Amino acid sequence: GEWLVPLSYQTAYDLRTEARYGGQRADVAGLWFREGNRYIHVEKIHGTTALGTVHEYAFNEQRHITRSLEAESAKYKNDVWQLSNVRASMMESEQLTTEFLQDKDWDVKIDPGLLRLSAVQAESLSSRGLWEYASYLSRNGLGAKDYWAALWRKLTMPLTVIVMSLVAVPFVVGSLRSTGNGQRLFIGILVGVGFFLLNEIVGSSGQVYGLQPWASALLPTLLVAVAALFWLKRVN
Repeated sequence: GEWLVPLSYQTAYDLRTEARYGGQRADVAGLWFREGNRYIHVEKIHGTTALGTVHEYAFNEQRHITRSLEAESAKYKNDVWQLSNVRASMMESEQLTTEFLQDKDWDVKIDPGLLRLSAVQAESLSSRGLWEYASYLSRNGLGAKDYWAALWRKLTMPLTVIVMSLVAVPFVVGSLRSTGNGQRLFIGILVGVGFFLLNEIVGSSGQVYGLQPWASALLPTLLVAVAALFWLKRVN
């Protein structure tokens, strides 16, 4: 879940995109980024080191636009994004000046790894990938709750496995031992589905009501742990 699944998902994503776009990965809907007071829109992504049309808009403290930039393409080379066929416009004292550049270094902190993380779903990322992308979003004042919640769900997964194993103990040593295999299987399925629904409901409700991501991830497991311990006590 930590290494194989993210790698497999990204490989499948690349293969699917290659089949769709003939070897070039492109996000037709585009991606938005933010760095400080700059808002960046990327129309297309080709691989992890090449971008299609790029737009950038910069604002001052009063939220008035001060600069806009449009580039035909961008490539990541020598740890720097290099823009090509750039049109840059500056707004100063209600005057607009525009310049055209063939090439220009782009001082942004969006590295190819971060670009790749932004194009896949939160559930398919590794813990490290979730931490990096959620930290980037938080630093720039963007909504990172989904990614923090996914990270905490991954971190609590070992504890959840232990708790669900405790839930299975009464099926072996308790009164359910004398019931048929079909009935025990049916009850086990109900318990598993119930826990899944509880996890989804608490996770979604936590985001709606402002619950901390770690609390949303831990609460269902803790509730089931209490129920499992109570059940074990009754069995004993």
